Amino acid sequence: MIPALFIFFFCMLSILSGKDVQRKNHQAPKISIKPHWAVSLGDNVTIICEGLLFSLQYFYLEKDGQEISSKNGIGNTDFPIANANREHGGNYTCSYKDLKSQSKSQPSEPVELLIRDPVLPRPSIYLSPSRVVALGSIITILCMVQGPSKRFYLHTGEDEKTMEPYKDFAFLYVYNINWDDGKSYQCSYSAPSGFFISEPSNPMELLIVDPKLPRPSISLSPMDGVTVGRNVTIDCLSQDTAKNFYLQKLSDPLTDEPMQTEGRIGKLLLNNASVDHHGNYSCSYQPKSEPFRVSELSDPVELLITDPDLPRPMIFMSPTGATRLRSNITIYCSINDSFVMFHLYKAGDPMTSQPMEADEDMAMFSINNVSVNDSGVYHCCYRPPLKSFFISKPSNQVELLVLDPGEALLQMELPVVWYIPLTVSFFAQIPAYLGLKSLSTPVAWLSLEDKLKSSPSVLLVSTLAETRSAAAILWLLVLT
Repeated sequence: MIPALFIFFFCMLSILSGKDVQRKNHQAPKISIKPHWAVSLGDNVTIICEGLLFSLQYFYLEKDGQEISSKNGIGNTDFPIANANREHGGNYTCSYKDLKSQSKSQPSEPVELLIRDPVLPRPSIYLSPSRVVALGSIITILCMVQGPSKRFYLHTGEDEKTMEPYKDFAFLYVYNINWDDGKSYQCSYSAPSGFFISEPSNPMELLIVDPKLPRPSISLSPMDGVTVGRNVTIDCLSQDTAKNFYLQKLSDPLTDEPMQTEGRIGKLLLNNASVDHHGNYSCSYQPKSEPFRVSELSDPVELLITDPDLPRPMIFMSPTGATRLRSNITIYCSINDSFVMFHLYKAGDPMTSQPMEADEDMAMFSINNVSVNDSGVYHCCYRPPLKSFFISKPSNQVELLVLDPGEALLQMELPVVWYIPLTVSFFAQIPAYLGLKSLSTPVAWLSLEDKLKSSPSVLLVSTLAETRSAAAILWLLVLT
C-alpha cells in the first residue's frame, strides 16, 4: 500500500511540476526597438523579440493587432525595418511558439514606434525660475507648442520621461537639485492623431552654481560712460579656461546672454548704445572641466550713458608735484552744481571706478599712505541727481607721481663731479655721519638727503643701495 501511494504522489508532483515549467517557459516575450522608438523618415530601425533562452521558437510580429511577419529564432529574433516611412508608425507586439511543445506564448506588452514629422512645429523648452540654479533648489521644466498634442516627452541623453499635456504645454518638477541634474534637456510631443512625433526642441542646459569656483571679474571699455550711438565692450575674465561666458543684466535676472569666449576671456560688443543699455551688469562662466557647473556672478559694473550737454568737471590734486612714499594726498573734483555723485577713474585700470563723496559742489578722494601702485593718471566724472543713468564727459587729467626715496638722490641735478671709490671701512662710518644705525631703510635715505641739502659740499650716492641689492658699492662725489 505504501509503495502504491508513493508512486501516486510522485506522478502527481511530476505532472504539476511539468505544468509549472510549461507555464513559466511560455510566458510573454519582451519586445524593444533599436536604436530608438522615435525615428526620422528614411531611417533604419529594428524590432527585437526575446523569448525562451536556448530554445528554437517561431516568432510572430504584430502591428495594431495584425500579424505582419514571422520567422524562426533561438532565444530571440530581429525584425528589421529599412527606410522607415509614415506607414511604419504604430503599436507593435510579438509572441512565439515553442517548436518542441507546439504551444504559443501570450503576446508581449505593446511598444510604440513613432515617426518624426518635420511638418509639425518644434516645441520650446524652458527652465523656471532660471536655467542657473543652486544645489537643493527646485525647478520646473516646461515644454510648450502652438497647437494640439497627445503627449510630451522629456529627453536627457539616454534617459526619457513622459509628460502628460495640459492644453498646449506640459511641465515636470525637479526637486532638490543635485550635481547629477546638471545636463542638457530637450522635449518633443506626439501628434493627437496617427503615430507621429515632432522634432526635439532646442537643447537647454541646466547649470548648477559651484561656490568653489573663483568668481570672474568684469570691466567696460570705455569705463567712464558711453555716448549714445557708440559701441561699448564688456569683458569678463576668469582664472580657469572657460567653456562659455554669460552676461547678466541685474535688472533682468532671468536673462543671461552668451559672450564670445576665448580661453579665460569673454567679450560682448554692444553696438549703437542707447539709453536702454544703461544698468548694472555681472558675468559668470562655465569651466571646461565641469561643463554643467557655473561660477557665482562677478561683482557688478555699471554702464552709464554720457550726456554731451553736461559741463565737464574740474580736477586738481593737493599737494601738487611729486609725492613721497607713505605720504597722503587728496584729489578734488568740482562742478557748479550740487547733489551730484562724482566718480574717480584711473587710466589703464578698468576695475577702478571709485565713488567720491560730494560736499555741495565739490568732492574729495583721499589716498593715505601712498604706494607706488597709486601712481598714474586720474580723471573724474559726475552724475546729475535727476538723471542717475547719465554721466558727464571726463574732466582734464592729473598725474600722481610717487618717488621712491631710494632713488631720490639719483634724480638730483648736480654740477660736474668726479668720483672716488670708497673702502668698506668708510662705508661703515656713514650711519654715524647721519646719526643713524644703518642705511637699510628708506627713512635713512631721506635723512641722507636732508643732510646733503644742509651741507652740499659732499654727496654720498648708492648706485647699488642696500635696499636694492647685497652689494655695498658707494661712490664719493666731490663738488668742483
